[in-house]
Amino acid sequence: ARFPQLNAHYDVKREVITRYEAVHLGIATQTDRGLCVPVLRHAEAMDLWQAASEMRRITEAARNNCISRDELAGSTFTVTSLGRMGGLAATPIINHPEVGILGINKAADRPAVYHGQIAIRRILNVSGSFDHRVVDGADGATFVLRDGPCCHYADEDAIEPLWKGQRFPLQACISGWSM
Repeated sequence: ARFPQLNAHYDVKREVITRYEAVHLGIATQTDRGLCVPVLRHAEAMDLWQAASEMRRITEAARNNCISRDELAGSTFTVTSLGRMGGLAATPIINHPEVGILGINKAADRPAVYHGQIAIRRILNVSGSFDHRVVDGADGATFVLRDGPCCHYADEDAIEPLWKGQRFPLQACISGWSM
């Protein structure tokens, strides 16, 4: 893994960092009972379609209140989204004892400079929060800006989300949390 320090837990009382090889991705999911985080187990071993299918299954189970307790525990990194709520930018809150979280916000048409011209572009803000006792700020920024799990660079000023094939200029917010 390129960023093993992000796939970790920090035990505050014992002051112990535990890094994991398996990526158990928490998917923050809004339900009628509030926010819960079902876990996509072994995300690193899945292709995009397998991950999407399993993510759909666990988030629907959470929303329908038929998810098992085991499917709500053991995440090593979380992804959250405020897009449905209309949020254009946010600072996601780390799901302790994890040490990082990636926030995907709403894609919206906004004016932007593109190739020296002002144009209406679809903008997608991506936010990350990291526990700086474990994750160096430069590593967190690199992860969000260049190597996030949901995107790859299509060119210098745009990313291409793998799930839609649309191009979005990237604006990223990096925030850190430390005590």
